[in-house]
Amino acid sequence: YKGPCWCAKVKIPDELLAQIPPEAHNKACLCRDCVMAFHRKQNAGAKQKLLPGDFYFEGGLMVFTATYHLRRGWCCGSDCRHCPYAQAIATA
Repeated sequence: YKGPCWCAKVKIPDELLAQIPPEAHNKACLCRDCVMAFHRKQNAGAKQKLLPGDFYFEGGLMVFTATYHLRRGWCCGSDCRHCPYAQAIATA
């Protein structure tokens, strides 16, 4: 056991789950790249409201916290410092 799967921390879209044949439900997985590509496409240009604790400034740059990323629900693939999805993938 290497810990929880990366997919336990993201919202898997119903549209993608519907593509899994019924006989494979709870037996098959969607790959991380497919899930993240779906989220990037669906959320292109969407703005997420910032809440207290979502970010801090370092050297004049805004750094997003893991809390922000988890609330967003998907990995943008930008190798963010506090990306909780990257940690889950590295331990898998």
